[in-house]
Amino acid sequence: MRLKPIIVLLLLLFTVHVLTAQSLPRRIDGFRVSVVKYTDTDSLVHIGFNGAVFTAESGMLPVYLERLDWDPSWQNPEVRLSNMIFDVLDNADERMIPDLAGAGQEITVRSVVTYEKKKPFLTYSFIPVRKNPWLGIYEKLTSFQVEVISGPSPASIRQASSRTYSASSLLASGNWYKFAVK
Repeated sequence: MRLKPIIVLLLLLFTVHVLTAQSLPRRIDGFRVSVVKYTDTDSLVHIGFNGAVFTAESGMLPVYLERLDWDPSWQNPEVRLSNMIFDVLDNADERMIPDLAGAGQEITVRSVVTYEKKKPFLTYSFIPVRKNPWLGIYEKLTSFQVEVISGPSPASIRQASSRTYSASSLLASGNWYKFAVK
């Protein structure tokens, strides 16, 4: 009888939860490099795609951002991208786009659990542009698969392990009396 809670506890401790419902392929459509003239002599080169977000941290580089429903009983989520497909970023020139030099050789994913109206969401974001380490050219991420990896929270582990019951009770031995108040 005491072996069952220990086995459940061990399974919860060593289980890694992969959110397979969110591992469908994602696409980034409408990538474009455009030139915006704001005076006769000055212009600004802009990179964007459908649904792009721009932040102060990313400068003029677009950010892919997605928000997923999240189960609060799971914690420490880690978002990974797999099956990434890259394409050459046309007209990408560091002289024309100064922030392009900030694009790394790898895609770095940031994730955070946020709450809206007491409902948890997992929000992840990244800059879908990289400099190919072998070719030295800039590439755009066009397709990828999302994998969310997380583990159970300590509260759910304690809750599962606290459900052990004694074989004998103090109330089982002894005399019981019933009183009525009139």
